[in-house]
Amino acid sequence: MTDGPGGGFKLGFFRVGTLTTADTIDREVADWENERMQARAQELFLT
Repeated sequence: MTDGPGGGFKLGFFRVGTLTTADTIDREVADWENERMQARAQELFLT
């Protein structure tokens, strides 16, 4: 079981995008970011 009875996991990329600080980071998730994460998750877990 991952992350409790509801399941799930967290996937992220390190050092992708613009340099930011806690005050300047864009906290909205863009469609392309979701698409890239979904594609990577499929490569890792569905092959």
